[in-house]
Amino acid sequence: MDMPTPASRTFFDVVAIYASDGERFAREQLRIDVADHISPYAAARACAERRAYADPRIPGLAIFLVVTPVAGPNARSGLRNAASALACNVGCYLVLSTAHIRCSTAQMLDHWAQLYAHQQPLAVARMGFGWLISTCIVSERMAQSLPEEIPAILAFGRAQGCDHVLLDCDGREERRLPVYPW
Repeated sequence: MDMPTPASRTFFDVVAIYASDGERFAREQLRIDVADHISPYAAARACAERRAYADPRIPGLAIFLVVTPVAGPNARSGLRNAASALACNVGCYLVLSTAHIRCSTAQMLDHWAQLYAHQQPLAVARMGFGWLISTCIVSERMAQSLPEEIPAILAFGRAQGCDHVLLDCDGREERRLPVYPW
């Protein structure tokens, strides 16, 4: 009698950020084991939704996920390839320290985040401890009106293949970008 062959599996590291009404209130890291025929995003989402932080009674609950394949013989060739079969847009973001912007720029980002999207000179959303910024290429004229550190941060995010940059107070400092004292 033939034994069924086990499905190939891949490990993924997941960072789940839980927010309510735009304010981050929890962050956790976990490792999941996913069969290759299952979307790693769907598996990560299901896992994050079963956690204590994901109480459906929390108003405006949002769960942001960063899913990264663990290097090794079972690592998938890339999350964008694995996600290509999904019927939704899939993107990724780079987390950087808020030390890469000046205090005056932080105040400007706060102001822009309060505006309607069509009024913002740059797509930005306020998070609990920082800002999520689109790395979309802005026009040359628009780039000239931005604080001087922002175009370099956006270019760095694009160079890493990211759709957004999350400037977070807990983010790591990148040695290739300037750091400013607060």
